[in-house]
Amino acid sequence: VGVISEDVQENLSYKFAKAMRVYITPYRPCDECVFCKKGSKNMCADLKIAGEDYDGYLTEFCAVNAREVYPIPDGISDNDALFIETVSLALTIIDRMNIQKGEHVAIIGANNLGLILAQLLRYYQNIPIVIDNNPERLAAATACGIYYTVASEKDAQKEVSNITGGRMASQVVYIQESRIPLKTAFLIAGFNANVAITGSTNVSSAVSFAPAIKKELKIQFVNTGYGNVMASINLIVNKAVDFSKLFYTEVKFNDCGTYFDETMKKDMEGLDISDAIVKMNDV
Repeated sequence: VGVISEDVQENLSYKFAKAMRVYITPYRPCDECVFCKKGSKNMCADLKIAGEDYDGYLTEFCAVNAREVYPIPDGISDNDALFIETVSLALTIIDRMNIQKGEHVAIIGANNLGLILAQLLRYYQNIPIVIDNNPERLAAATACGIYYTVASEKDAQKEVSNITGGRMASQVVYIQESRIPLKTAFLIAGFNANVAITGSTNVSSAVSFAPAIKKELKIQFVNTGYGNVMASINLIVNKAVDFSKLFYTEVKFNDCGTYFDETMKKDMEGLDISDAIVKMNDV
């Protein structure tokens, strides 16, 4: 989230005026692959990520292409705006899986992505089943209006079977940060079900695909929410998602180094990590 430093004169879809709050998309299409050249930049084969492939925005001033920023409506707070990308990723998952109204969708992982995805599925009249090994996160899911939650240390396969009347989940979303074995996604899926794997690319998983092959599961991977920013903003304005139950830590700008070091240590120890919101003006 940033503030425009001067009026923008380019002929764009939006009028960018000085002091306007804006959201900066963290992605840039390569403009060189066959998909970009055909105009399908949302299918870019080499999408660039801020902070990894080019300089990120953890700075007091940055120069970006006007086409990479979007106005933030007054009804969206700065903190809520920082979850636009997470909402966008959740929308991409729903679109890619072609989830239909009334389907049971199992979500393995009740981190912020899982909680947002579950709320959107409920908004679109689906039946989310949230699975996690953290009681606090399952309680947050319940507080967000999610009726079905399953503690992963129990027999998730049996629980999902009971919920679905023995059919199992026709759609399964596995979030890497859940630290739940990937095989769980295959066990709770119904025959020929869709399984989407998403989340951090820094997590390694070892798994046998035998259950997936036996059930003829359709597995796909979803990594970004590129192209869904405006749809996400509209959903947030319409209160489709309650951000008050999400888990995040507010960090002063000068404390970033210490916080990131501590976070890396927690990650190496296999502990849960919440999102961080850096307060640039709070030193």
